[in-house]
Amino acid sequence: MTSHDRRPVFATKGRIALAVICAASNAQGQSSGDEFANYVLEEIVVSAQKREENLQDVPISVTNFGGKDLENFRFFDNVDLASQVPNLTIKNPGIPTSNIFLRGIGSNDFNENTNNPVATYVDEVFLSSGVASNVPMFDLARVEVLKGPQGTLYGKNTTGGAISYVTRKPDGEFDLRGSATVGRFNEKRFEGAVGFPILEDVLAGRVSGYSNKREGTDLNTFDGKDQNQRDTQAIRGQLLYTPNDRLEALFKINARERHTDLGTGQHRGLVSPVTGGLDLDSVQNNSHVIEGFTDFFGYGEQNDDPYVNVHNGPDRLDIEDSGFSANISLEFDNVSLTSISAIHNHEQRLLSDPDFSPNTILHVERNINAEQVSQELRLASNDDGQALGWIAGIFYFNEEFDAEVNFDITRGLPGAIFTNQEYDQETTSYAAFTHVNYDFTDKLAMTAGLRYTYEERSFEQVVNIIAPEPGKGIEFIGDPGPIVGQLIPFTELSEDWSEVSGKISLDYRFNENVMAFGTVSRGFKTGGFTGGAVFNPLELRGFDPEILISYELGLKSEWFDNRVRFNATTFLYDYSDLQVFTFVPGSDSSSFVQTVDNAADASIYGLEIELTVLPSANWMFNVGIGLLESEYDNYEDPTGVDFTGNELVNAPKFDFNGTLSYNLQLNSGNEINFRTEFSYVSRRFFDRSNTRRLSSGGGHGNVNFAVAYSHEVENGSIQIEGWVKNALDEVDRTDTVDFANFGYDLLWFNDPRTAGITVSYAY
Repeated sequence: MTSHDRRPVFATKGRIALAVICAASNAQGQSSGDEFANYVLEEIVVSAQKREENLQDVPISVTNFGGKDLENFRFFDNVDLASQVPNLTIKNPGIPTSNIFLRGIGSNDFNENTNNPVATYVDEVFLSSGVASNVPMFDLARVEVLKGPQGTLYGKNTTGGAISYVTRKPDGEFDLRGSATVGRFNEKRFEGAVGFPILEDVLAGRVSGYSNKREGTDLNTFDGKDQNQRDTQAIRGQLLYTPNDRLEALFKINARERHTDLGTGQHRGLVSPVTGGLDLDSVQNNSHVIEGFTDFFGYGEQNDDPYVNVHNGPDRLDIEDSGFSANISLEFDNVSLTSISAIHNHEQRLLSDPDFSPNTILHVERNINAEQVSQELRLASNDDGQALGWIAGIFYFNEEFDAEVNFDITRGLPGAIFTNQEYDQETTSYAAFTHVNYDFTDKLAMTAGLRYTYEERSFEQVVNIIAPEPGKGIEFIGDPGPIVGQLIPFTELSEDWSEVSGKISLDYRFNENVMAFGTVSRGFKTGGFTGGAVFNPLELRGFDPEILISYELGLKSEWFDNRVRFNATTFLYDYSDLQVFTFVPGSDSSSFVQTVDNAADASIYGLEIELTVLPSANWMFNVGIGLLESEYDNYEDPTGVDFTGNELVNAPKFDFNGTLSYNLQLNSGNEINFRTEFSYVSRRFFDRSNTRRLSSGGGHGNVNFAVAYSHEVENGSIQIEGWVKNALDEVDRTDTVDFANFGYDLLWFNDPRTAGITVSYAY
């Protein structure tokens, strides 16, 4: 918890970035027209400003993945997405909720009633649930990662940014595509989509589906069963109605089922066999288990293999969610009116053994039910020939959230406790916003936006001590047993907030290929209530919104006749009232504490570089670099512990990613593609104290390989691809949870090496 002066480091990094930009500028115009006659980088289309635009024309820092990119990377969910986005880290350690961190902004809170400051959108629909942010990666047109506060067009809960998924839409043409994958751990993955006309130029449809099953990558030696399985199915149906040139209506339904378990976890004892007490100093530099060390109940995992563990408890996650949306657009002479209506339902049941040991230290059952309704109406100018362009709109959101959570703690030992926690939360939000683009000249333009949000949230909870039937396990949701006491009596809380967010940006176009921009923006993440309060009524309290002021300078450029694309952004964040989730041992040996506090202030600054090079018609090279410095400027928690000067959670100082691909053209007209993907991320701290023991332990890299053969057939193409993910079988600790009150840590790891073959067809 020592403060460090990081400014000289950042200044050096800034000079490096400036040198790279200047070098690229000096290279402009040095290309030979004959040498680069037949190949250019494709234009990238994004809808970050609610209009389809060229990525290079948008004064926002955006990382974009097109549909073909997503197929090449073989992303399973958003956790995989982070491997190719600078300054993005996502973890999903044995819980259904993804913890997303972008430029150091994120939350460790795994309770589903809270929102992440990096919002998730699918086809312009905001998904509140953290579980719903694990969007199945199938039949997508693109994924856009918008960095920095997006408080105007995307609204609340975007202090860190937003991840926007855009599905493939019906277009009135017949389109058929599908793929089948078999791989290590008996993986079987199938995807398929068909687009078709129903009434020519009037009605078209598209149906797509996805299934992914995989046996476990881990072994539970307690019962000999595999662990870290996958079993996910999803389906999506769309209808596009275009009766004339002015009206377009797109209706979509979707559903998903996911059945899995806790994943790759391991129990690490903290109790020394010599002293019989906690020996945290000896643990600091050990990556996994320590020989002879145990927990306070005498168990000590001795197998250092992160993919082998021993646990006796239930281990099951079942998720069902479904949704409907209607996107209706009506064009007038000078404006367009858009209505986006959506509903989304989510159900979840989790049975877990988060002690990962043969003892019943902690078993948990969670049942979640969440229903959300949203409505957005917006007017937008549609005359592209005018200097002024604008969007204005209103937004409504309502979510009803119900949870029942049971904890089975230290069963069979003195002080054992069984608790039944029930809580309900309702959130209602209203907003009005406007967004304006104005071209002062053909080179200088301004973007400005403002959004007013009013939100009210109510919360009620009770935590009872229960006596389950003898011999009955943790699975007693709906029939918890007789109540023998209370830890938290029935409590009702309510609060409301109103906030203004927005931005102002200037961009200057030096020529048709080089644009620089500067932006000041303000975003906020809504306040709320702690869903993890179980043992003490004092834990059950609200927290206020967090506020982020962002300053950005960026460059977007293309060089050598559009064979080199170089984009860079440097940013400074002034972060106040940030919400810090804490999961620490409680005041007694059989409890733990989950709270969310508003820390005072923090600052973050960094640099991102994204470079794409097309040196020939056959080669392509992409690289992304993220540099980050973060610090709590003034943070003393309610217990008086001072964390000032520490780094923020999950904010690595450096990350690096990229791809290298080569296309070999055969005389037959077919093609072989060789592809390498690589990534590296430096050490991350998983807690606010910056304890080395509770960190990733160091930096970690990853390499993937793929070889694909493409064969043209009549009216389509067939591709056969062999691939390897985590080719070097690197072990990366993705999270560490402190259970020192029970004498152990819980460690989580990435997947081991996987490999497979994919056959795909496109018509």
